[in-house]
Amino acid sequence: MEKTRLLLISDVHYCQEEYGGISRDEKLRRLLDQIRLEHEKEPVSYILFLGDYSLDHWGWKTFGTWLTAGKSYTKDVADRFMQALPAPYYMLPGNHEQYGEALWQQLTGCSRSAEFVVGDYLLLLWDSYGADLDPTEHSDGTYTPPDIAKLRARMDAHPDKKVILCSHYFMPALTEEEAAFIADPRVLCLCQGHTHFSAVNRLPAEYGSKPVLQTGAWASVGPTGAYSWGVRELVLESGRLSSAYLVWGQTLGYREKTYTVAPCRKDEAEICW
Repeated sequence: MEKTRLLLISDVHYCQEEYGGISRDEKLRRLLDQIRLEHEKEPVSYILFLGDYSLDHWGWKTFGTWLTAGKSYTKDVADRFMQALPAPYYMLPGNHEQYGEALWQQLTGCSRSAEFVVGDYLLLLWDSYGADLDPTEHSDGTYTPPDIAKLRARMDAHPDKKVILCSHYFMPALTEEEAAFIADPRVLCLCQGHTHFSAVNRLPAEYGSKPVLQTGAWASVGPTGAYSWGVRELVLESGRLSSAYLVWGQTLGYREKTYTVAPCRKDEAEICW
């Protein structure tokens, strides 16, 4: 297969809250600048967003805007930001977007789960907060374990493909069925957001010690670098998958002070098969 480059982005949080001492519109502009620059450096074939575009359904403080005011910041992101991207994109929901399937499609043009074949790879995008949708009370979402039977069926339909699992978050249930599925040699790794920081972690041995490529956020801030804003690169080639978190250099505010983050690559991973 030809080398294919993807970008993974999570937890944009374009919402009533402001982060980093800049406006939400300025934050989106900086994110768009990074995406465009990466595309100019080396073309990006797909951009996958792993949820939390907003705080539309939020259970704390001022609560989410959807139930209080009928305001969807997720729709703003879909209408104003996604259309400016230099490559095709897909929007998975997070725990702060508890819209039912019909409304989610209406707001974003996407389904709450999907699958894509990219060369030698099958990307399974599953909805990890797909329960208790369209709530009538403020909610931070209900975690939904993967539907192993459905995911197995998708794998069986593409028996020659290696598998990458993508979701907003994965919480191991330590069931034999779930562990056996993820430990399958065809499953290479999991990609997720939710935690707001970047890392490469490993699942328990029962899960084949599979790597979890943690994508950071464009929300939480702090001068230690744990919450560096950026995007995760995923490069797919024949027999090889590689990834790195690309930190966007910028100046942000934190507790009435400013700090500067230098651009860098970090939390790299390589999987050969």
